[in-house]
Amino acid sequence: GTWRIPQGEIKPDEAVLNAACSRFTEEVGLPAFGPFIPLRPAQQRSGSIVHGWAFAAANEAADLQLAPEERAEWFTPQAAKFRIDPAHAYWIDELIAQLRLQS
Repeated sequence: GTWRIPQGEIKPDEAVLNAACSRFTEEVGLPAFGPFIPLRPAQQRSGSIVHGWAFAAANEAADLQLAPEERAEWFTPQAAKFRIDPAHAYWIDELIAQLRLQS
């Protein structure tokens, strides 16, 4: 199976970034806080649009409090490109390019 970023519906009165942070925290069990790096929206095969942001997070698996049916892992960029949903794979190259520009 492919790996996906935490996703969910955006409530009518909810800002997109706030929704993304809430879904991340709900699904991964870690807080999501900036600074955030915005990524280009991805379109799913279904036509729905997925918004994504990158941010630095603790990488200690012991901190993860996932539901029994959920699973999370940390990957190198190259390994992530082979595991992530193909509709989101370009985010990895985009993030690396943005990080190079910042340094």
